[in-house]
Order: sequence, then C-alpha cells, then structure tokens
Amino acid sequence: MYEKYLSSVDITKNNIEKIFNCNIDLQKEVYENLPKNRNAKILDLGCGYGTFLNALRSLGYKNLYGVEIGKEQSEFLKVSGFVSL
Repeated sequence: MYEKYLSSVDITKNNIEKIFNCNIDLQKEVYENLPKNRNAKILDLGCGYGTFLNALRSLGYKNLYGVEIGKEQSEFLKVSGFVSL
C-alpha cells in the first residue's frame, strides 16, 4: 500500500512541493517542547514527504531525520536534503 503511495493518490509533484515549502504553524504544544539546542537530533517517524522536518529546518534545526516506509516519499525526502532512515 505504501510502496507507491504518492502515485496512487490524486496529487502532483508540484502540489507536494507547494505543501512541503509552505510555512506551517506549529502547535503551541509542539513548539514549546522542541529542544532549545538547534543541533539536537530529531527523528520524525512516519514523516511522509517531510513537511514537519522542513518546518523545523526553517527554525534552524540541523540534525533532522525521517523514517518513511513509502519508497516514493523516501526518495522525495532525500532529494529535499533529509536523511531517510
């Protein structure tokens, strides 16, 4: 089911890039619990195509990792500069 998730839904690569690059507002509870150290390692499990990771990167976090079992999402993460585990 997840192997070709992106190509099985009605969404284009252009739409994915727009969502990926949008400035999402983190919920207050999430923002308050982020580490103060911008070099802390952060792992996002089931990260999809990395919108949350990209938001963290825009806040200055450096060591960001994502786990995604979908091959297409993992490839998008790598192309976007994230380490996909």
